[in-house]
Amino acid sequence: MQREQAPAPTLPVHPVQRFARRHNVLAAVLAVLAVVAGFAVAPWLALPLGAFAALFAWSGRQSMTLGPSVQLNNLAYERLTRGHVDEAESLLDKIPERAKRTYVSRFIEMQRSMIALYRGDAEGAVVHATLAIDGATRLLTRDFEDRQIAAARSFRALACASLGRDDEATGDADAAESSDAAGPAVHARVALTRAMLLARTDTSALADHVAKTGGRVLDWLTPRERTLFRALRQMARARPKSVYREAARPDETTEEGRVVAWVAKLAPGAAGFVMAERYAAVAEAHEAPAPAANVMRDLERARDARKGRDPMGASRPQLAILAVLLVGFVGIGQLVLPRAAPVRTARPAQQTELTVEPFVPLLGGGLLIGVALFATLVRRNRRGSRRILRAEVAIARGDETLAAVELASTAASQLDALAATAELSLARLAERRAQWDTTIRHCDTGMARATRKGAVRASLSDLLIPELVEIRALALAALDRPAESDAELALLGRDHPTYAFAARATFRAGLVAAARASDLTAAVRLARTRTLDLPLSLRDEMLADVVLAVAEGASEDEVGRLEADLRDDAQLRGWLESVAPGLRERLGARSARVATPAAAQTDLTSEDEGPTETAVPAKYSD
Repeated sequence: MQREQAPAPTLPVHPVQRFARRHNVLAAVLAVLAVVAGFAVAPWLALPLGAFAALFAWSGRQSMTLGPSVQLNNLAYERLTRGHVDEAESLLDKIPERAKRTYVSRFIEMQRSMIALYRGDAEGAVVHATLAIDGATRLLTRDFEDRQIAAARSFRALACASLGRDDEATGDADAAESSDAAGPAVHARVALTRAMLLARTDTSALADHVAKTGGRVLDWLTPRERTLFRALRQMARARPKSVYREAARPDETTEEGRVVAWVAKLAPGAAGFVMAERYAAVAEAHEAPAPAANVMRDLERARDARKGRDPMGASRPQLAILAVLLVGFVGIGQLVLPRAAPVRTARPAQQTELTVEPFVPLLGGGLLIGVALFATLVRRNRRGSRRILRAEVAIARGDETLAAVELASTAASQLDALAATAELSLARLAERRAQWDTTIRHCDTGMARATRKGAVRASLSDLLIPELVEIRALALAALDRPAESDAELALLGRDHPTYAFAARATFRAGLVAAARASDLTAAVRLARTRTLDLPLSLRDEMLADVVLAVAEGASEDEVGRLEADLRDDAQLRGWLESVAPGLRERLGARSARVATPAAAQTDLTSEDEGPTETAVPAKYSD
């Protein structure tokens, strides 16, 4: 049955589309010059001019197609994070077929694979992941495609593991893990896949595996994947006689029941160990409060100052190329065109015919130099990107010092896009450490590098620039500057309306602001709007879980899990204390009150603000 097609959304003009128009104009001008050169000046000059015209025309066409396609893909993911799965698929259906013949196709198929897997359709996930893997990569987008291929292999490994295809799952897991383009999320998903394989064959080996990898991988999995990993971990820790118990048939009319049913489809043995978690099936859009006009004005001025805006920066490279071509056209044309006869008539035998052969080596050398410079630029960018990726993997493995040195070195690159990416990774690292002033500094530096040139600003406008804004808003909220944080979020919504992580940005900044203000009622209200597919970090998830446990109560198992995670992870504990001082102590007090089922039904004392409800009872007993 075909899905009902929703009306196509009205998309803002993508920044690269403005460059596409300029490229189209340049292509037209160069085409005219090529025709003039071919018929009236020098036929040999028409070839390079025509080649440049074709290059600019192709670039313009690609940009006009890819800009809206990327926006639709990002909007689809944003809807998925809010639980609007059908709407996400409808948006993916609206992406033009022409765009599906580019690198964007891998992103589309990856997202369809995620949707299928999250629906419990492992066969469908394998099909779409395979489409994301197959096909040759393209020269200019090879890094992006290699990362998508590694991610698709990890998704296919997970799906194959759920289908009992152990050899295929192992092969994909090994290929994904050994890829140079594999990031922390890929390594984490591979660890989850291996846990699923061990759960069916060797529970003692499963216990060793989750003990070694659990602390490293949880922060890089999505909340849905974390739920599955925790169920497998609980299964490994249970007494042997408990492993063979079966959970009651889940009530799929509730979100909790749907989560249990999903785990049962992928790892049936782990379904009985899913802890009670509170998520919304569909999240309502959470909008930040409207900031004061003076705060918005000050923030925009500060942004403009950091950008160092150059009105000609966007078109200067194209104008330079055109100027060189025109000068070359005129200069060589003057040499090639026959000259008027001089006043004193010379004998035909004494006239010298000017030819272009002496200039061919010069033109060939210039072409070779240009190709060499382009290749060097691509190689430097690729080497820097891989260096950033290795640093992120080092962070996931706990070697943050080495990662910080590598990222700081890359941030000094002359390539603006590369430097901005390194600054974003440094901002993420500082956020993990709850170093809020340092986080803002890296965000500001990254924004300055990302927006210094128009072409770079356009290419980074989909993800990198809005993520810098998101992290800056979070840091401002943690520094008790909620008005500035709200202004950042307002500008994020205005300037980047198709940001894929918009729901996450408003959620995490709002939750931290409520926690800093000790407004437990607002924090609870916001925490209950999260969906299982909202890509929260382990820190965001922990804050939401602790807020709900303190305000509404939780099962003994859940409180024990929260206490254990905080006890075992000093960085996570420090982050929570930074954004919500004293909240962990109140969790400890809550833990004492849920030691027995009778105690679990005790209302919160006067020290606990917000709604008071009966705690969720423990689902299972050993």
